[in-house]
Amino acid sequence: MNLLIPLAVLVSGQVPVEPTRDLLLLGWAQGTVVSAPDKNNNLVVEWNHPFLHPDYAIMSEVEDKRKQLSIMREKGRKLPKGLERDQITQAFVDGLDALASLKNDSYKTIPANNQVTVRLEPWTRYRQEKLPVDIFNDKGDLLPVTPSMVRRLREPLHWPGYQSQKSQLEDGKGVLMHMAMRKTDPAVIKEGRAVQLLVRLVLIMENVPSMSGADPLAAPR
Repeated sequence: MNLLIPLAVLVSGQVPVEPTRDLLLLGWAQGTVVSAPDKNNNLVVEWNHPFLHPDYAIMSEVEDKRKQLSIMREKGRKLPKGLERDQITQAFVDGLDALASLKNDSYKTIPANNQVTVRLEPWTRYRQEKLPVDIFNDKGDLLPVTPSMVRRLREPLHWPGYQSQKSQLEDGKGVLMHMAMRKTDPAVIKEGRAVQLLVRLVLIMENVPSMSGADPLAAPR
């Protein structure tokens, strides 16, 4: 991948701080770029393996059910032995079964080969698998790739790959993305609005990566 942008753009740009406390981290997803980011920073990717993420609406139902069962249990404990207590006990047991069923449905799976729209945030980090080849200074002069330059392009060292830019997300490129969702509020759930998948870090690949079955990289900090 030839990176035709000045070195200063890569090593000096200040990226906004990620709102870590507001995010639910989902792990790695991988696929192929279907269309480059649009003006709203939405990126369309074709998943190349199933991806699991929470369904906030169902999770809200789970929390409501837990509260109902807690109230029911306390009510039952205060009743003397008899028909009414037996009825409360049976309703509690049935409620536990319903809660278990809801928990099983509280996550959605995006099947492989589906096209998914994900959002690139101002704090999204961009990296690329291979070392940039064509690097220029501010005057447009081609720079030789030196060990010190390689280290600068690798920073921060705990992230995979080398520094890159959103402009390198071209159609057909393989991507390995660390995903997240915003922790949402009840109003969003009641309105039925979908919670969008966000990209924390995207590693741009020369080829579409194959799925190994485990997280291919340590989670970026």
